Amino acid sequence: QALASGRKFTHHGCPCACAALMRRHDSRSRGMPQTTRRGDSRGRGRGDCEERRDDDGDRRRDDRGSRRREDVRTDRRDDRRDRSRDRRNERGGRRGSGDPQKDAEDLNDPNEPDFHIIIEGPNATHCFRASVEMVKPEKTFAGKASSGRGSKMRVTAAWQGDKKTAYRDAVDLTKAWKRGGFDEVYRMKTELRDKRFGRGG
Repeated sequence: QALASGRKFTHHGCPCACAALMRRHDSRSRGMPQTTRRGDSRGRGRGDCEERRDDDGDRRRDDRGSRRREDVRTDRRDDRRDRSRDRRNERGGRRGSGDPQKDAEDLNDPNEPDFHIIIEGPNATHCFRASVEMVKPEKTFAGKASSGRGSKMRVTAAWQGDKKTAYRDAVDLTKAWKRGGFDEVYRMKTELRDKRFGRGG
């Protein structure tokens, strides 16, 4: 109280002791704001670190999103290349002539004498259809295919209103032959006819 009021006092009658107490009091008073400033600086440092962490997290999320979008674009390009390669392979590795009727001839494999496909037409109503000539394997009494060469048989898809649709039928029949031979071609022919006339599921 004596310090606050400014009155002089002595400690045990010694002015020197009072002066020492005054100096200690002043030094404590001056030291308090410094502690507060250090606390403020630590608070600001934590805030800066949190902001940097948020920025780093945003950048990582953006990078992941960019990589995912790039992966999707790459997959699409690969799919387009695969489809283009499949179409070239179906035509014997050559580019289309622009005439589906001629392109159908390219579907034939010279090393496969048991299968030959063409596009017939136009008929009287200007329609076209895929026509297959293939060897039907002979069956033994047990129902199994014999080792002997069977007889030739012709199978046709439905008449279509344009060459391109008939060509697609020819492609499907060619794939069926490669997949399962005579029986698979016959099944595919029935499926194509049902699709043409809206039958079945």
